[in-house]
Amino acid sequence: MVVIGCVISLYAAQPMYSFTQGYCKVINWAIDQNVFVMSVIVSVLMAIAMILPISSLAIAMSLNMTGAVAAAASIGCCVSMIGFATASFRDNKIEGFLLQGLGTPTIQFPNVIKKPWIYTPILITSAVLGPIGVCLLKMTSETTAAGMGSCGFVSQIMTYQTMINDGVSRNTVLIEIMLLQLLLPAILTWIISEIMRKKGYIQENDMKINM
Repeated sequence: MVVIGCVISLYAAQPMYSFTQGYCKVINWAIDQNVFVMSVIVSVLMAIAMILPISSLAIAMSLNMTGAVAAAASIGCCVSMIGFATASFRDNKIEGFLLQGLGTPTIQFPNVIKKPWIYTPILITSAVLGPIGVCLLKMTSETTAAGMGSCGFVSQIMTYQTMINDGVSRNTVLIEIMLLQLLLPAILTWIISEIMRKKGYIQENDMKINM
């Protein structure tokens, strides 16, 4: 089994490296656009990166994401984690909620491959919340937060520290973090996923994970 694993890794390494490099180039292009376009694209692409077999943190570090870019990225990562945890609650209950919301949504990758449209609530929510957080609320963050999402509440902690250091009041920072990184990702993805369930686009156990 070890030999088989090594052989698979050998052949998969180069394609994954090339894919990650291309992914970073697209994000880097988005960073150079106006703040609205940047916030939408970065938030969506980092939300997607959270479920792919690549490192969202490595992407954030390689692009040295800081400030508004890091804020958009952290919102996207949080939407992917909190959003999937909430949207799949019917299928996975509290254990799945905690596993995805505080751990990783990558375990949904096989389900997304089988039925890509289950990712629609996350894509829409990240596209909406990214510019709200960056353009409207002027949120900022730092590199680690940009790639970790709600895993261990890293994004929340680092965003708090960054915005406090920028001179934003504590109450404002706490409210914005609660809304953009926790509550709104849960509420919006739940609403969208419920609409899709009623329309038949998402069905029972589409987001079921093996625990």
